[in-house]
Amino acid sequence: GTRIVSLQPRGRLFELGDFDEEIARCGQQPSTHLLERRVIPASQAVAKRLAILPGSEAILLVRLLLADGMPLVHESRYVARATCPELLHEDLERQSVHGLLLPRGSR
Repeated sequence: GTRIVSLQPRGRLFELGDFDEEIARCGQQPSTHLLERRVIPASQAVAKRLAILPGSEAILLVRLLLADGMPLVHESRYVARATCPELLHEDLERQSVHGLLLPRGSR
């Protein structure tokens, strides 16, 4: 016999936003492991994406994002240190980087 499968997504697809909120909305328990956090000189490519000069200080964040204890996302994120220097001191395993980067009135 022939079987027809719909390729139309049902419901909402995962969107760029707060990982914890998205995973919790799916009924799972989100968690984060911070693997690396350090200040680096921005390479040409990183500097271009961050709109800073090459060699300027950037914060490299490498995290493993989990849902119900299962790894889901390996994230490497660069942030201009001048934009958000407090990221060097925040608890990034218990706080949302997404939320920390938003202006205070937008959270």
